Amino acid sequence: MNISSTYYNEKPKGDEIAKIQFNQMTVSNDLLSSFISSGYCYCPTDRKLDRVRESDYICIDVDDSTVEMNEYVSTLTDKPTLYYTTPSNGNVEKSQQKFGDDRHIYRFRLLYALDTPTCNATEYEQAFKYITTANNMTFVDFRRANQYYNGSKGCELHNTHRVYSLPDEYRDVVIDNGKEKGGNLKPKQPAGGVSSGGGSGGTTLEADVLSAFLDCGKYEDFLSWYSSMFGASPLLRETPYLLDEEDERKLVCGDYYVIPKKYIGWDKENKTKIYGKWLDGEDRHTKIYITGIILRKLNPTASADDILREIVAILMTYYDICNPDRKLKFSKRNILQLLDSVMKADLTKELKEIKHPSFKVSSSYCDRNRVSKRAVVNEILSEKRMEKKEEKYSEIDFFFDPNLSWDDGSKITQKQWVEILKENGIEVSIATFKRYLDDRGCSKKRKKESIISNTNTRIFNTIRFSDDTFEEKDGYNESYVLYERKFREIIGEIHSTNEFRRKWAV
Repeated sequence: MNISSTYYNEKPKGDEIAKIQFNQMTVSNDLLSSFISSGYCYCPTDRKLDRVRESDYICIDVDDSTVEMNEYVSTLTDKPTLYYTTPSNGNVEKSQQKFGDDRHIYRFRLLYALDTPTCNATEYEQAFKYITTANNMTFVDFRRANQYYNGSKGCELHNTHRVYSLPDEYRDVVIDNGKEKGGNLKPKQPAGGVSSGGGSGGTTLEADVLSAFLDCGKYEDFLSWYSSMFGASPLLRETPYLLDEEDERKLVCGDYYVIPKKYIGWDKENKTKIYGKWLDGEDRHTKIYITGIILRKLNPTASADDILREIVAILMTYYDICNPDRKLKFSKRNILQLLDSVMKADLTKELKEIKHPSFKVSSSYCDRNRVSKRAVVNEILSEKRMEKKEEKYSEIDFFFDPNLSWDDGSKITQKQWVEILKENGIEVSIATFKRYLDDRGCSKKRKKESIISNTNTRIFNTIRFSDDTFEEKDGYNESYVLYERKFREIIGEIHSTNEFRRKWAV
């Protein structure tokens, strides 16, 4: 399913339509329901007709009906998986303009989830006509597979959780002359889990992690096992800018957490906010999906195993995962489908509107010290950047020594130092290393006569050396060119010296 990168409170119009961007993702019926009711647009397959491939949903648009949605669905032999009212439902003005009466006012959509997906645009159209004919549907507006549908924020939406298998004869539908065979869909109950062996739909999970998750009797057991095997979660849950109780400037991102918490009320006695758990019908799937996206953004190297553990922990902490009848709402299959959607999301395009809230600064501090809020923000962010820079500098300090040189007495270039640091697990750019040298007082301005000829520059570049040194006397030593050492060999040589071992032994 292709889902729009942003939601719409009202039906998009004009320029908004041209700007809609879609991202392909794997969705469960619950997750798709949440997207639709939150106002996201969707398309069952690729937006370009010549690229239409598999489609797991058939979308049926019912316009200008004289029968309201629930009564309409009650007459169908095969109840749709999802059905919901569109933003224009109940529009009397349209009915009067088009039909001269106020009876054709009902507009809604029916979605059928398929266990046997269609494989191209023709099969999609055949399945569409098969379903609509078999159920004697009226007021149907056909749309091709590549056309999109608007969500409907705050709509009436029903999820029957039905999944259908199309019989083979659906392909016998003749589209050109409208000759269609009748028949019934074959309902199939949703399975309790997803296929393993490599993860859910392309999301790679380690075999032991997936096995522990699928075999656990309670989610608490899985979390306990994961912690015993891998320790505490390494992922950030809160904004990087946390409240420091000792800092009267009070620069915080509101009460922002990666996990949205449900505000219940105010505890007057303890002067704190009271939070509860999100319930069914409060967009739990969308919230947990967005949380997963933010976790990936904050932790680009996080594995699917880490995200799975975090999603389960978040569900247990911030969400009521049971229905009023105490039946589990979030099944293992639901969780793995959510994980698959999160891990497949393109972070360069997905949910661009997710940003940290505006910074808040203490007004009393600003008034007392006669400074602007922007000045306080810049001050604290500068401190944060300085802390981060010093952390990186301290790593470089452990390895860097301006007095070290090659066997022949030649200085080690900046680019060579960057490679040496990289060999030891410290990734820095040449620009960062130059700033490090300046801040540590190790950099010296190069004398003009030290610049080497264009010929030598070309030769040095062929063996991955550079004339970019922080200290030069008489240019490069020609022994580099004569020896034509491979860079890996030089790294190994400097690592084998007694001086290196004495300084950096661990």
